[in-house]
Amino acid sequence: MKNVEGLLPLIDIVFLTLGTLLVCMTRMDMVKSVDVNFVRLGAAQIATVQLEEPVFVAVRPGQLFVDEQEVDPGQAKALVSGRQVVVRADQSVPYGEVLRLVGNLKDAAANITLEVKSEE
Repeated sequence: MKNVEGLLPLIDIVFLTLGTLLVCMTRMDMVKSVDVNFVRLGAAQIATVQLEEPVFVAVRPGQLFVDEQEVDPGQAKALVSGRQVVVRADQSVPYGEVLRLVGNLKDAAANITLEVKSEE
């Protein structure tokens, strides 16, 4: 009986550890998040990266600029081919429209970055 009494604290610690793990694992499944209806984009091909000056693409409502020259959306993909792109979007442009542009450009561009300004 003395051998069993020495194991009781060990058994208590094992059950306490198992109980803690069980609680932690069930809490991880309860992470709250906001449901978002994402824009669906097609599969992209990986372009080769060339280190050079980035191309700046600016978006305003109804306007698209590549390196400060207004272009049609169909021309933008050819102008950014294989280069790094920095997208600057006006806050009045809908989020989905900006993501659609990024999705169209990502097939041609080597790397796309969204530029944001911090509030001061």
